[in-house]
Amino acid sequence: MKSPRINSFTNWGKLEEVWLGDCYPSHFYDNLESEVRDVFYEITQKTQEDLDVIHCKLEEFGVQVHRPRYDRIEDFLILPDHPTSAGQLRKPMITPRDHFLVFGNTLYGATWDHTAWADAIAEYSQDPASQIYDRLNVDVAGHINGANTVRVGLDLYLDTCYHNSTVDMQHIHELFKDYRLHLLDNGGHVDSCFAVLKPGVLLTSKYFDDYDRTFPGWHKINISKPEFYRHGRTSKRSGAVQPNKWWLPGATDSAKFNDHVIKHAQDWVGDYTETYFEVNCLVIDEKNVFILGENEEVFRELERHGITAHSLPFRTRTFWDGGLHCITLDIRRQDSMVDLFPERTEKFYAY
Repeated sequence: MKSPRINSFTNWGKLEEVWLGDCYPSHFYDNLESEVRDVFYEITQKTQEDLDVIHCKLEEFGVQVHRPRYDRIEDFLILPDHPTSAGQLRKPMITPRDHFLVFGNTLYGATWDHTAWADAIAEYSQDPASQIYDRLNVDVAGHINGANTVRVGLDLYLDTCYHNSTVDMQHIHELFKDYRLHLLDNGGHVDSCFAVLKPGVLLTSKYFDDYDRTFPGWHKINISKPEFYRHGRTSKRSGAVQPNKWWLPGATDSAKFNDHVIKHAQDWVGDYTETYFEVNCLVIDEKNVFILGENEEVFRELERHGITAHSLPFRTRTFWDGGLHCITLDIRRQDSMVDLFPERTEKFYAY
């Protein structure tokens, strides 16, 4: 029996179809002054070179890859109903998981984010077994995305950072009533706090530590420090967006470019010095995981659990602040509903 086109209940089932984000084409910046434009050209070139490497590696593992389409710059400008930023470019779909969530046979996403993925979404819409859920149908569901959730079959872990009201929580409970919902108060991108590599094995960071309740008895492979943590302890990047949120060799020294980011693109960057890029990984199957950068100690520990780490490049992650999990969105995996904690009898858990 053919599985639904949208099908992903876990982080570890064999990956068959994925979205891979992308930056805008260089010509979208042609109207900017030369110093700003040239830095965007450099970021674009390096980003696309590395994304092409990732794309090829995914196809090497038999994964079908979709990339966003940017046909007209007009389709990606902020609308006039935002007077302070109207006419500016929205952040490109470089990190689709920050905007979309796939859980089960449903793709959750806001319609204003569909443009770059219109072709793929049109295909999914033809599949009666797959559903497209517009988060904006109910305003309080607007912040549900793959970055603040971790999917473990019947158990869904949701960071409640952006969901504070009682009405908001009631709607989320209703939306995921068929699952066990675990509400975490962790401050945002929980997919960079810990990752489920396969049943029984976690990749962890200091940003979450309540594993005895959430994953009792599971083995934790801990990454002690963020990849770029030393950058946060120096003042060499004084020209970057306060408080030194982005960095790129050479580009950071451009005062005009930095000023442009501050005025027009602050939401394009994050504080990369805080990000555990190794934790923000993409699991291909229970034996293979894609990870940015090199961490030999962690890679050896993964090998002891039968998992091969494939190191991939993404030089501009210090600008986009996105790991492999954020710059992808798994659409279809060879998996189904699984209950790894049958002893749990409650529907909702708060930590």
